[in-house]
Parts: sequence; structure tokens; C-alpha cells
Amino acid sequence: MKKTFFIILACTVLSFSAAHAQNSEPQFFTSLHDVPLMEGLNEIDTEATAYDKPNGRIIDAFAYTGSLSPNAIMSYYNSTLPQFGWGKTDNGTFYREQEIMRISFEKHEGAHIVKISIRPSL
Repeated sequence: MKKTFFIILACTVLSFSAAHAQNSEPQFFTSLHDVPLMEGLNEIDTEATAYDKPNGRIIDAFAYTGSLSPNAIMSYYNSTLPQFGWGKTDNGTFYREQEIMRISFEKHEGAHIVKISIRPSL
């Protein structure tokens, strides 16, 4: 009986650990394959726009913020984006090579939304 209990307990712990490890994999925006989607944000992929131009990408991606505050979201991206090669300027603006990324917040029909825009730097 004790041996069966410990086997079940061990399997439960291993199962939980495996599920947690899977959830810790970073997710990325559908239209921004190199920009992580913060846990807790829900992407609105039907609203995304993406164009590849000779002088760079033009992309707008959107996500519902849910219960996340703009400060928490900016804190996440301020610490995460440099790992992906983005430098920070100010007020939610980042740069990398010939691109500029802006992170802004909007309210649409009562929902709070984060918008991430990438444009070529001119």
C-alpha cells in the first residue's frame, strides 16, 4: 500500500513538472516571430497586419492585457527585449538594426489592449 502511494505521488509530481516545463516555453506573437508574447497576454491575431517592404518590415500586433497593468507589461518587455537584440530608448520605444518598435496601450470597447508596432527606421 505504501509503495503504491509513493509511486502515484512520484508520477503526479513528474506529471506536474512536465506540464509546468511545457508552459514555461516562451510563446511569440504570430506576426512577430522574434517578439515574445508575455504570459497573461492574449494575442488578437485576427487584427495583426504585416508587410515586408524593401526597406523593412511594417507590423502591428495586438493583445488583450487581461488583468496585467501597463507597468507590468513594460517591465517585462524592458527586461526581455534586450535578450532578443533590441535596445531601449524611452517611452516604450526600442530599436534594432534598421527597425524601431513601439509598445503602446489602447482601450477598445472596454477592453485594454497592448499594441506592438515595428517600422523601418528612416
